[in-house]
Amino acid sequence: MLLAVEGATIPFLRPLLTVHIFVGMLLLGPLALKLASTGYRFARFDTGSPPYRRKGPPPWAMRVLAPGVVLSTLALFGTGVALLLAGPDDSVQLKFLHKASFIAWFALMAVHVLGHILELP
Repeated sequence: MLLAVEGATIPFLRPLLTVHIFVGMLLLGPLALKLASTGYRFARFDTGSPPYRRKGPPPWAMRVLAPGVVLSTLALFGTGVALLLAGPDDSVQLKFLHKASFIAWFALMAVHVLGHILELP
């Protein structure tokens, strides 16, 4: 739900900048938890843990996509935090990097979400 709110602020960023920043900061906790849990599952599978091996690997396309999803997510949130810390004066390059990382993240996440469609009941 927070991602939806964050996305809804984008077309109206100037008047909703405070909401965008607040929700972005709220997302840092769940993001850290998601990256940790996914990284844990990845590590358990790759180190040969029997329960994780029995379940099997993710589809090859998802495994290939994963580094891009993680890196673009870290870039998006990292540049967001950097923008907050830098303030409005020194942020032209950071704004560009934040926008570029959003475009990359959105494209990769769209493919990632579509890759999970078949798992839905």
